[in-house]
Amino acid sequence: MKRRTKAQWQALIEEHAQSGLTAVEFCRQRGINDKYFSLRKQSLLKAEPKSESFAVARITASANSIEVKTGHARISLPASQQAAWLADFVKALA
Repeated sequence: MKRRTKAQWQALIEEHAQSGLTAVEFCRQRGINDKYFSLRKQSLLKAEPKSESFAVARITASANSIEVKTGHARISLPASQQAAWLADFVKALA
């Protein structure tokens, strides 16, 4: 079994999150034991310090969308979205 650093596991977990693949398929393609991958993911997520802020929002360069990031989730919304709806959405994330 190949030894990986904490940073390498975090990079793999992020890559998996963005891949759109199931954990089993992601691991199969990379020659990783899916059960061990799951254990490492759980232990790293538990060890992550809790952030004071729960979401980060930014307007893209084209100003056509608003991107909200929270944890490992990334949600893109149209910039024309009503402010009241967006406020309710952000409250629901809390």
